[in-house]
Amino acid sequence: MMIPILLVFPLLAAVPLFTLRSRQAERSVLIAHALLTAGAVLYWAVAGPEEFIGYFRADTGNLLFLALIATVYIAVIPASYRYLEREKVSELWHRIYVVSMLLFVFSMTGAILASNLGLFWVFIEATTLASAPFIYFERHESSLEATWKYVFICSVGIAIAFIGILFLALSAKGVCDLFYTDLIRNAPQLGRFWLLFSFPFIVVGLGTKAGVAPMHSWLPDAHSEAPSPVSAFLSGMLLNTALYGLYRVFQVLDAAGLRREAAIFFLICGFASLLISAVYLAGATNFKRLLAYSSIENMGIIFIGVALGGAGIFAAFLHLMAHSFAKTTLFITAGNIAHRFGTKDIAGVSGLREADRPTGALWGIGFAALAGLPPFPIFISEFLIAREMVTQGRFGLLAAFLLLVTLVLYGMARAAFKMYLGTAPETAKREPPRLIEWLPQAILLLILCILGVAMPDAIRHIITAAGF
Repeated sequence: MMIPILLVFPLLAAVPLFTLRSRQAERSVLIAHALLTAGAVLYWAVAGPEEFIGYFRADTGNLLFLALIATVYIAVIPASYRYLEREKVSELWHRIYVVSMLLFVFSMTGAILASNLGLFWVFIEATTLASAPFIYFERHESSLEATWKYVFICSVGIAIAFIGILFLALSAKGVCDLFYTDLIRNAPQLGRFWLLFSFPFIVVGLGTKAGVAPMHSWLPDAHSEAPSPVSAFLSGMLLNTALYGLYRVFQVLDAAGLRREAAIFFLICGFASLLISAVYLAGATNFKRLLAYSSIENMGIIFIGVALGGAGIFAAFLHLMAHSFAKTTLFITAGNIAHRFGTKDIAGVSGLREADRPTGALWGIGFAALAGLPPFPIFISEFLIAREMVTQGRFGLLAAFLLLVTLVLYGMARAAFKMYLGTAPETAKREPPRLIEWLPQAILLLILCILGVAMPDAIRHIITAAGF
């Protein structure tokens, strides 16, 4: 009975934190919740599927997403402690940070565990409300603007997704309800007009939360204004959660014989994301916004892999996992860089290898992992996607894919090398790095390296099961 415990614990724990007013208690609750989440994932991996009251289910289909939530959560907690310590936040805002994190993880976990599309919609809307205080956390004028932009755009997107779900329900009227398994099993009997009519609304709505173009405009501002550990959450967890629900609807259309039509929408969003990212990254000036646009690019690659089918499905979910780990590493490291140099501007950072060797190494290796250089798994996922294009004879798509990925790589490499090389400015803080500032990222990069060199069969099975 891990599901009810995992869903109830953060809600019950959030209430007394406002009365205890103890930072130690708040941090202990976060650690307990992260360990509980990781323990639940391990339990399901060993014991098999679990269902709770028919509306929540943990199985091989969502185990990958749950495992990513647990892993990123554990990695982000030390960075959050260090951030709160460095910024000397007040008791109130310390409490807001912890409670928001509990509710944010709760809403994402609930969305992934939900076995009903309508219930998924409720939880994905809750992620917006739970994460909004994070974006305003530093309380600048730009933070307020980014928060309103995030809440407004994502709320409109979720409203559009709701319209799509209503149309989907019309297609299923008299046939089945909105449970994923029922929709897929009865897909050939669904009303094709309403089913196909619903999909653009759902793609636009959930695609907004997934951060793909052209619904991406909230993402760069939110990622750049939120604390760096939160940016890791948004990129490494929230985008995946929205994609999960969208992919389940994609499976319904596939089972109904409408895969070609559904793939067209995914390809449009995927290549639009690559194009917009390539254009922006060529002239990026803020390294956190650079990472945000990289998230848009990587979600675009995942959409393309799903649209291609075949080996592209495995590549998409391998890419999803690798991107979560690499981007978590880079956002946490970006927070350390911003603290040491006192700026988020690329022009204000140089000589990382001299000013802070561990941070410089993490930045360089993290960039290599995100850029898809061997032996990291993004190299494998992008190779599989390119190979699938060749197999299908889609050479026009292959040329566009390789060109745009190369342009993105150039934009990121230009910034990464500029920050790593050169001489550190006199204004850079010379304090010795602490273990807590680099150990979580080093572990994530080690995991990525292992996955790229010799992926364990258990991990391969989890990735494969997520797509089928």
